[in-house]
Amino acid sequence: MTGQSGPRCPLCQAPNPAGRAFCGSCGLELGPQPTPSPSRPLPARPAVDLLRTRNVYAVVTVTVVVFLVVTAAGWWSHSSGPPAAAPTSPPAASTPVSTATPSPSSLLAAMTPTPSPTLAALTPMPSANLATPALTPTVAQLAAAYLEAATSVNRANDAAIATWQKSARTLIDATRLAQACASAELAFLRAVQKIPWSGDSGNLARRVLTHDNQRYVSCRSAMESGTWVDFDVDWSQADTANTAGSVAANELRIALGLPPVPQMGR
Repeated sequence: MTGQSGPRCPLCQAPNPAGRAFCGSCGLELGPQPTPSPSRPLPARPAVDLLRTRNVYAVVTVTVVVFLVVTAAGWWSHSSGPPAAAPTSPPAASTPVSTATPSPSSLLAAMTPTPSPTLAALTPMPSANLATPALTPTVAQLAAAYLEAATSVNRANDAAIATWQKSARTLIDATRLAQACASAELAFLRAVQKIPWSGDSGNLARRVLTHDNQRYVSCRSAMESGTWVDFDVDWSQADTANTAGSVAANELRIALGLPPVPQMGR
């Protein structure tokens, strides 16, 4: 047989020369067969071709998966440490003393002297709502305020005297008279004290208040009297204070430009 030996026929297994297209025994088409060069052997084919597209994708995928697994393992090892045991001693005893170097800002704060509480209390603080000083009232305004208070007490005293004169004038009626006068005097004292007095009129107003306060005290004692003797003593003291108060009230009225009143008036 001449020529190199080719592949066997896949049907009848008959040997055929290289390069034959059909089997010489059964006539099956063999197809073209490459004839290797005798002087240059075929290069050895690697077991795995890493440069093929699907192999490159596989290598990249495996690398990414390994990287993610390693990263997740490291994160898990840091985040899932052993649980800290609950302290069984007081916080002050279990807290470790810090040995860190203090920062310059903390050193500066420690060296800055703290103001004394006493000094801070004595230091005046600026007030956001400083009250505007009240204007000094005029004489006419003072006169109007005093006239209102004086008219009220004069009417109350006149009404008490009129009730007394119409009564049986027993000790009970007398104590009721003293009670009505004491109530009128108390209302007058409070009204005059609320007036913003100034200058000479303020001094005169204090004299009026002094005598009317004495009359109020005497009237209170008279309204609690159990006998006519006690009542007469207290009521006599109330009349004396009332007379002195009327004199002081007329001096104040003249200073305010008001007409004077008869004795026992304000």
